[in-house]
Amino acid sequence: GRFCEGTNLVFFPGGTSGGGFETVVYNGAKAAEEAFGPTVTYQWSDWDPDKMITQFSEAVATGPDGIAIMGHPGDDAFGPLVDDAREQGILVTSMNTQLQELESRYATEGFGYVGAVLHDAGFALATEAINRGGLQAGDQALVWGLVSQPGRGERTQGILDALEEAGLAVEYLEIDAATN
Repeated sequence: GRFCEGTNLVFFPGGTSGGGFETVVYNGAKAAEEAFGPTVTYQWSDWDPDKMITQFSEAVATGPDGIAIMGHPGDDAFGPLVDDAREQGILVTSMNTQLQELESRYATEGFGYVGAVLHDAGFALATEAINRGGLQAGDQALVWGLVSQPGRGERTQGILDALEEAGLAVEYLEIDAATN
């Protein structure tokens, strides 16, 4: 039944209302809200890690029972904030980008992860592209990615690792604000 009635949550679906990926995340959260009965506040971040950090601090200030975050800012950025939230009795969990340090610290207190293991997902994607494209050692590949971003860069690193393991010559370009 609706065993979460009376529970207040803050949920971060990601980018913008109506965006392709974040709409799927949001619709799943809305279905869970309807099924289990918590009161949920949704925060849209425009995929901006700085905004995610600010919104997390604002969410903690409201004293919810739990917060479900996108892990894009990384363990270093979220660490002290999650520590503070836990000291206040607020449960926190992560989606889409793993926060392995925080998960290992707070797993027994409800901190988990929902999403793919990003390095493995990137490696599998590149392996499939190699197979479907008939690529061979010595072929060239261009990767445009997010290696520099904590957590999120793991997917791009998985792609690079698979391409290099297959012997491809890889040119890498980092996505930055100017190229978004």
